[in-house]
Amino acid sequence: MDRNRNPVCLLLLLLGFASWFAPGVVAGPGPAQVPWIAHESQFYFSPRGGCPEAILSLVGKAVRTIDMAAYALSDEDVGRALAAAANRGVVVRIAGNKGSNCPTDTVAAILKTAGLKVEKKKTSGLMHNKYIIVDQEKVLTGSYNFTDSANTANRENLSVMRGAEVAKLYQADFEKICTFDSLGFPFS
Repeated sequence: MDRNRNPVCLLLLLLGFASWFAPGVVAGPGPAQVPWIAHESQFYFSPRGGCPEAILSLVGKAVRTIDMAAYALSDEDVGRALAAAANRGVVVRIAGNKGSNCPTDTVAAILKTAGLKVEKKKTSGLMHNKYIIVDQEKVLTGSYNFTDSANTANRENLSVMRGAEVAKLYQADFEKICTFDSLGFPFS
């Protein structure tokens, strides 16, 4: 019998495919099965679609912690907002990719005034994340780099999500970035 027309093979294939979209699970083939998480979201697009204002608002409202994973950080307003947060007692940690523009010298000088530094480690690949976790309950993420050109020239997107469960997922990733390279090997 032609295996392309075998009803048992077809049924098994469909069941396998359907399991990727089972209620409550978001995942494709592979080991990670992440449950659907209820949360509130806001969405922004650039150029000039409110992205910098969303970033500055979120950072400005931080009370306890800010953890930022940034491939690029050259927007001086974001640097000043992070420094201001640190100056008002918020614990600010920034992880960047060694060799990337995170932060530029100008932004590094702004961060230094508040005693902040960017942890930049060489990884086996790019640390290409762009997210901020605030007070372990809000997450800002998207394609938007923390640069001036992201708002004035590029087509970017940004989501702000509120929910402790979402923040926990990003927090776990941030802790991995600070401890391991992109393939899961400890930094030496």
